Amino acid sequence: MQLIRLPEVLQMVPVGKTTWYSLVKDNKAPAPKKLGPRSVAWNKQEIENWINELPLNTTNQAGSNSDSQQIDAQSVN
Repeated sequence: MQLIRLPEVLQMVPVGKTTWYSLVKDNKAPAPKKLGPRSVAWNKQEIENWINELPLNTTNQAGSNSDSQQIDAQSVN
């Protein structure tokens, strides 16, 4: 099991820190594992699985390839 810290999670998920913690609080995103009194990390596989289960926004946007897929952050709220 590979554990990752918040900066790496936010590189994988296109939301801000406050939004991410709201998703976790509302049980819409994986919860972190407590490493110590002031330290947490996420299981990288859990984050990847969660991303793969998200609904995708596949609409063609100006200048983008129609085959590209982007996470629709609004759909997880």
